[in-house]
Amino acid sequence: MLRLMQLEMRKTRVWRSALVVIMIQVLLALQMLVAFLTAPVLEFPISQPDLLFVVMLSISKLVVMIYGAVLLNWVVLREYTEGTIGQLFLYPSGRRAVLSAKLLLIGVTVGVTMILGMALAGYAVLALDAVITFLPSRVSPSQISKYAVQMLFHVVTTVLMSFIPLVVGLLRKSQGALLLSAIVLALVVNSNNDGYSLATEPRVQTALALCGLLVIGYTLGWVAQQDVTD
Repeated sequence: MLRLMQLEMRKTRVWRSALVVIMIQVLLALQMLVAFLTAPVLEFPISQPDLLFVVMLSISKLVVMIYGAVLLNWVVLREYTEGTIGQLFLYPSGRRAVLSAKLLLIGVTVGVTMILGMALAGYAVLALDAVITFLPSRVSPSQISKYAVQMLFHVVTTVLMSFIPLVVGLLRKSQGALLLSAIVLALVVNSNNDGYSLATEPRVQTALALCGLLVIGYTLGWVAQQDVTD
């Protein structure tokens, strides 16, 4: 499995795009913060670390969920639309092993990208606070630990949620359908209303993550029976 992942990593070079997405997360978080700080009337109390974390989390989840769809298009669905999937499955490892390696690579890439993006964005916010002081007090190590645990939970659920649009793309054999469904899902899940977001609801996130697991299982079963010459 690791060898297949290494071969796919060399083929797609996903880490180059991951670095770009990490920087996008940081820049969007800082842009959001600056916009709130310079607004005449704050839409919500940005000085509360918990609400600030919610907004940063929503931004990060939105970005990486769309990024996950781009990777699914590039690493998986492109093989079908370009007709090269038949050659791919001639590998001695078997269809499920090849596809599992692709999905695992995508999941790891999305997860690491979200972790590094959130960590760097958080560090940038704290560094900015040290200069202009907009938080009421210094964020304590216990608060940072709490946010880190919450972030890890959301990383796992976000990675699994990112696979949900794959079933749309496979059934329609359309890269556009996959990307569009991913954008709609990301916007709905990460919409923010006065600091409230579905992105922070554990039950909703867990349910969607389970849906993502079902999609992965369905995809592995589907590919074993699919006639790749269609």
